[in-house]
Amino acid sequence: MYRCGSAYQDRPCAGDQKGRTVGSTGTAAPPATGGGNAECAQRGRDSLKIVWSREGGATEERLLSQATRAEERKLVQDVWRRRGSASQVQAAVEADCLVEVEKRERAAALAIESARAQREAGLVPGSPSASPATPASQYTPDPNAEQRMREEQAARDAERKKTTCARLNSSMDSLRKRELAGGNTAAMERLNDERRKLRNDLSNAGC
Repeated sequence: MYRCGSAYQDRPCAGDQKGRTVGSTGTAAPPATGGGNAECAQRGRDSLKIVWSREGGATEERLLSQATRAEERKLVQDVWRRRGSASQVQAAVEADCLVEVEKRERAAALAIESARAQREAGLVPGSPSASPATPASQYTPDPNAEQRMREEQAARDAERKKTTCARLNSSMDSLRKRELAGGNTAAMERLNDERRKLRNDLSNAGC
């Protein structure tokens, strides 16, 4: 992210305009992973730009007016309700995104499993085993389907926790380095506030 005068943008400053690369505290932000999901990683990067624009003095109304899609406006409103450092907001946005993706994937998997079971039971017209004489009451759901879905959900939850904890621990390491670098009283107070928030996030995530 580049600061060009009082504006923030994701490309170098144009012409002879002086600028500098910034993150949420004037340093480069840690790379986003989105838990390996491209959609969530992109949403996390977009949330960083919104936080940095807010820190640069942009208003929510201005960013909403600049958004061209409903998804962009929704993200602006979501980020504006969150507090914390840019990296904390990014982590929270990506975590919520992963939950949404998992819900969609689970719903799709259940629909596929249900359709497969109905085809095997001959309840879908046109399926090889379908028979006009086969009553719906004879359909017996796969007894192992729900157990498999629970196991898959548990595995996804464990992976999401691992990713979240790794990101938060990385943020804590970055915070320690900034504390060692020192600063004025106001800067150290901000670092203390960020440490308390990170510890709270680590505790809530079960890290």
